[in-house]
Amino acid sequence: MIDPSTLKDIIAYLDVTTPIPTRADVIFVFGTRLDTPAYRAASLWHLGIAPVIVLTGGENRRTGTNEAQAHRRILLDAGIPENRLIIEDRSTNTLENVTFALPLLQKEVTSLKVVLAVCKCHHSRRALMTLKKHLPYGVRYYANTYEQFPRHAPSHSAVLKDWENIPRYLARGHLAYIEPDGDGYI
Repeated sequence: MIDPSTLKDIIAYLDVTTPIPTRADVIFVFGTRLDTPAYRAASLWHLGIAPVIVLTGGENRRTGTNEAQAHRRILLDAGIPENRLIIEDRSTNTLENVTFALPLLQKEVTSLKVVLAVCKCHHSRRALMTLKKHLPYGVRYYANTYEQFPRHAPSHSAVLKDWENIPRYLARGHLAYIEPDGDGYI
């Protein structure tokens, strides 16, 4: 069991939540069985933050539900037009979320300068690092995050998994380092 102080430091490193940018080219939603990111993306779209939402995630191994399609239904019910959604519904992990969505994104978005990622707080650093590795050079990244669990929670396997996986995925070439730059990351 990890002590609460160390866990707090790990979460502080992993959580790269930023302010919401005034404008982004896309809202990129990382796959999850949770509905929260779909509702976040709908709110951000209705605020006019970005013209396009990318939904990712294939069949969830726990629920059997297709994550991207479940989020798609929420967004359509929220009044987002189908032609404003890019659906990547085959991925099973963060790397696939990005690499499978990239060709779809390139077909629909001609200029990609600012990406707003919607992801879990403890996943946000790895999510932005994955985006940076695979998206074009010069993109600016923001993270709108939500919590899967309270910050004061005891040792949690998802936090520790993200913490342990960052060095592994860097070594495999799946991630690129992100650097703070003003209110976002480059």
